[in-house]
Amino acid sequence: MDLETGAFRAALTRCQRALALDEAAQGDDSPDVALDLACLGEAHLGLRAPEQAVPLLERARRIHARVWLDRKEAARVSFLLARALWERPTPEGREQATVLVREAKAWLEAQGLRARREHDELVAWQARHLPRVSEVTR
Repeated sequence: MDLETGAFRAALTRCQRALALDEAAQGDDSPDVALDLACLGEAHLGLRAPEQAVPLLERARRIHARVWLDRKEAARVSFLLARALWERPTPEGREQATVLVREAKAWLEAQGLRARREHDELVAWQARHLPRVSEVTR
């Protein structure tokens, strides 16, 4: 709820607390830990702190790779990571972001109506940002 309303600092507090509890109760690689990491990463993005978001989202993505979760959630993490990497002014970050967005889009398209809102959000972001990729990677 905090993320949806733009209360990013409150989300950081809530998600950090949830992460500590879930790591203690379930271990470092549980699906709930991945959800908490994604929450933290999204909150940092909302606060315009992509450098802090990237390692959290990369860790969430590694958990998804080992403990396969819902493709919709995996797509969400990939898209969040892409957004964070895009904010890094490096060709490598932008290139990786492009790959992640395309991957997330394919996963969301496979979900159909279940992921319509997320798909539309990704497509809108892609239209605003990816045309600039050719300028960065030349």
